[in-house]
Amino acid sequence: MIHKKRRSKKIYWQYRENRAYINWSDDDTVSINGVTLNVPDETYDFRDNE
Repeated sequence: MIHKKRRSKKIYWQYRENRAYINWSDDDTVSINGVTLNVPDETYDFRDNE
């Protein structure tokens, strides 16, 4: 298997949170504070959901 170098990016942005509860369901699915994301394609920004 060939591994490509990936740049880091923000996938989750929430205003004034002190803690993050993170759970990986599988290699591509993560839940952060109740928000489920399919990485690397999806991101969450609280400003988009106001």
